[in-house]
Amino acid sequence: MSYAKTFIAAANIFVVAPFYYFAKKIEHKSNYSLHNYCLAAPVWLGFWNVFCSIVANYFGLSVTMRFLLQPIFTTFLSITIVKTWDYYNFTKKEWSDYYLLLFALHFITWNVTVRYIESIL
Repeated sequence: MSYAKTFIAAANIFVVAPFYYFAKKIEHKSNYSLHNYCLAAPVWLGFWNVFCSIVANYFGLSVTMRFLLQPIFTTFLSITIVKTWDYYNFTKKEWSDYYLLLFALHFITWNVTVRYIESIL
């Protein structure tokens, strides 16, 4: 699959809509602009899909293995950025809920939505 198709598979409205929904739900606890988030999210997801595809091809990983490792990598990276730049004003309980929700969202996004879109492109 070409890199353009790989990017588009992750940078479309079907993929980013759940992220927009959850970002809107926690907007009152955030320290960033929702407008900027809506601009960055498709690029972020598209870039990491291409990057993980390149890495998977380089190491000879199967599609299944790629999509099992990808949510772990992207969730960890997202959490690192969010914590480093202090994007949210959460309590400890809210952070725990956020981590679980973020991983679930990434896992479903990569393993169901993006994988399906890539299969039909």
